[in-house]
Amino acid sequence: VYKRQPKNVTHPSTRVQKETRYRWIGRDSRGGIKKKGQKGQKGHAWSDVEIDDALKHISGFKGCFSKDQIPTLQNNAFYIINLQSSNEGSRTGTHWCVLANFKDYAMWYDSMALGEPTQVKDAIGQKKLYINHIKHQMTSSVHCGPYCVLFVKYMSKGSNKILRFKDFIHNIFTDNEQNN
Repeated sequence: VYKRQPKNVTHPSTRVQKETRYRWIGRDSRGGIKKKGQKGQKGHAWSDVEIDDALKHISGFKGCFSKDQIPTLQNNAFYIINLQSSNEGSRTGTHWCVLANFKDYAMWYDSMALGEPTQVKDAIGQKKLYINHIKHQMTSSVHCGPYCVLFVKYMSKGSNKILRFKDFIHNIFTDNEQNN
């Protein structure tokens, strides 16, 4: 269940609660993972609900899945993959990545450049897999969700997907650049 809960902070002039915090509890109806925000950082970890909402207008977007629940892949489709298995630990999720599948090849975008899990290799079969090796996200950051959304929106346009992939990987700003 996705819940938005008020924080016990009031605005000094109005004594009205202004700020909210997010708490991700359990799973959504499709079995997607919900993430719990981390304290002390700008922003919060995006849940599958927020990612779905941000990408609902992209025709090739197929949803958010844990790495052990990747569905049968369709061509010209984008899948947001959480690196935590559905049966691991607290089930709050760990890190979002993107699997983009096309007719003759697939692409794996990981903002931390950690590499793809074996479940992705199994899902794509013998197709060529393009992987980014440039780290865009700082280890302490919770911005993997927004990076995935940005990647899907960028890749959903244009025809030369390999060129767009390389352009995105080499020209997107990193957490470090944004925070300086």
